[in-house]
Amino acid sequence: MLLDLHGAPGSQNGWDHSGRAGEIGWYQTPENIAHTLRVIEDLAAHCKQYDNLLGIELLNEPRDSVPLSILKSYYQEGYQRIRRHLEPTDAAVVIHDSFRPFEWDKFMPAADYKNVILDTHLYQCFSDADKKRDIHAQLEVAAVERKQQLDRMSQQLPCMVGEWSLGLPGESMEGLDKLQRDAAMRGFGAAQLLSYEGTRGWYFWCYRTQEGGGWSFRDCVKRGWLPDTFGV
Repeated sequence: MLLDLHGAPGSQNGWDHSGRAGEIGWYQTPENIAHTLRVIEDLAAHCKQYDNLLGIELLNEPRDSVPLSILKSYYQEGYQRIRRHLEPTDAAVVIHDSFRPFEWDKFMPAADYKNVILDTHLYQCFSDADKKRDIHAQLEVAAVERKQQLDRMSQQLPCMVGEWSLGLPGESMEGLDKLQRDAAMRGFGAAQLLSYEGTRGWYFWCYRTQEGGGWSFRDCVKRGWLPDTFGV
């Protein structure tokens, strides 16, 4: 299992899944950061007993407006807090790219920081640019641009894709009949899996939703959009 701290005091991104929507207040007071570090260390101390722990992610999706110097300092201190309880052979320390995938060159070098993984979350449905792409362009992004991004990120630190899905904007599927939609979804899933194969791993978001569709792993497998087996 990988534990990812999704909510920090004050909110690290201003989105509802951080625990509070609105202002990004996490980095604005030393008390918020100190509290977060205590939580991270408590997690490490509690979870060291479990042999299925793969790693601890220090903070989920800090926005790119969080000053990079503050975020990097937090990551470095968070690493030290975790290593008080977990050796590098026990668990990875995972850091999110803060939507700045190429700002981590020479950060936390392997000589001093062992088993650190850089996480990125890859979706193609939220931005205005996403909504302007037809399905052919979406497949090209998934198959080509994502692979290029991850190859470049891996030159900084070992990387993983901590969130992805088959969610697509409705605009990308306009004019397609059911057969074409199914083919498009299978292609979209295959392109992403191929691009992510060279990373340290990935997590699909999420396992199941009530309405099914591209955000529901179980439904994607049931519909044949994703394979029904993974690995060897």
